[in-house]
Amino acid sequence: IIMKHPNNNIAKRILSKLIDCLLPAEIDDPRFEHNSVFALELAARLLISNNSNATDLFPIFLSKFEELFAPKTPGSEDSSLVLKFPYLLERIVVTIMRACIHLYDIVELRIHLQKSLKLIEDLPSSFTRTIGDRLGCGLAIVLRGCFYLFETSDEWSTIKTLLDIAAQDKSGRGFVFDGIASVIDYALPSPDGEEDEGEENKIEPMLSHDGAEAMTTLLLNFLHGSYENDLTYKIPSMMCMKKVYGCLQGARTLSNTSHDHLQLIDWEKMVTTIYNDVCLSDDGLIAKNGFESLKRVLLSTNVESIPEENWFILLDMVSGRPPCIAVQQARTSSLG
Repeated sequence: IIMKHPNNNIAKRILSKLIDCLLPAEIDDPRFEHNSVFALELAARLLISNNSNATDLFPIFLSKFEELFAPKTPGSEDSSLVLKFPYLLERIVVTIMRACIHLYDIVELRIHLQKSLKLIEDLPSSFTRTIGDRLGCGLAIVLRGCFYLFETSDEWSTIKTLLDIAAQDKSGRGFVFDGIASVIDYALPSPDGEEDEGEENKIEPMLSHDGAEAMTTLLLNFLHGSYENDLTYKIPSMMCMKKVYGCLQGARTLSNTSHDHLQLIDWEKMVTTIYNDVCLSDDGLIAKNGFESLKRVLLSTNVESIPEENWFILLDMVSGRPPCIAVQQARTSSLG
C-alpha cells in the first residue's frame, strides 16, 4: 500500500475499502476507533504515494469526510456523528492538512482540498481548542508551502479563518504566528530596501493582494491581544505589519493594483492600536519601537488617500495622550 500502485483502478478499490472502515454501521468493538485510525493512515499513505492519480483518489476521501461531518439528522442542527469519536476526528483533520501540504500544487484538486478545509471551519471551538497545536502546526506548513498557489480570495479567506481558529488556543498560537512571519519574511522585501546577502539573486514568490489583507488582519489580532489578551507577540507582529504595509504602499510586491491600498488595511485601527498599545507602553524600548513603526506607517501612507478628518483625529490622539513623562525614550521618540 505504501508503494505507488501502477493500476489506478486497483488503487481506487483498495482505498474505497479502507475508507469504508472508518465508521462501520455497527460499532461493537471498543477498539474500533484505533482500527479506524490505522485504516485512515494506510489510506493517506496510499493517496500520497499515488499522487499522480490523486485527482481520482482524493474525492473518495472527501465524500466520506462530508458524510461523517454531516449532522446526524439531515437538515437539523445536531452535531455530526464523528464528534463522538475525537481521536478519529483529530486524525481526519490531520489527514486533510497532510493532503493539502502534499497535493495543493495539483490545480485540478484544489477545489476538493478547499472543500475539505472548509469542513474544519464548522467544527465546534470546544474541539478545535483541544487540537490547537496540531491544527496550528499543520496550517502553518500549509501556509508557508502553498501561499503562492492561493489564487482566489476564497482560498485566502479559508486559510485566514482556519489560522484564526488555531490561534484561539495558546498551544497553536505560536505555530500560527511563526507561519505568518515566515511567509512575510520570505515573500516581501525589506521596507527599508535592505536585502540579505545573496538575496538579490533569489526569485521570491509574491504575496497577493488578498494574501496581504489576510496577513494584516491576523497580525492586527496579535498586536491587539485579541487572542485571550495575549500580548506576547505585540512587538514581532508590529514589525511584520510594518513590513507588509511599507511594501504595499511602495507598490513593490503587488502588480495590477493602484497605490491606494486602504481596502487592504484598516489604517485607522492599525495606527490607533500601535499608538495606544505599543507607543504608550511603560517599557521604554517597546515604546521606542512603537514610535519607529508608527512613523514608518505614516511616512509610507499616501496622504491624499486618508480623509482630512482622520488625520486630525490622529493628531488629536497623539497630542492629547502623550507618553508618560517618566518614560524618557518614549517622550523623546514622540517629539521626532
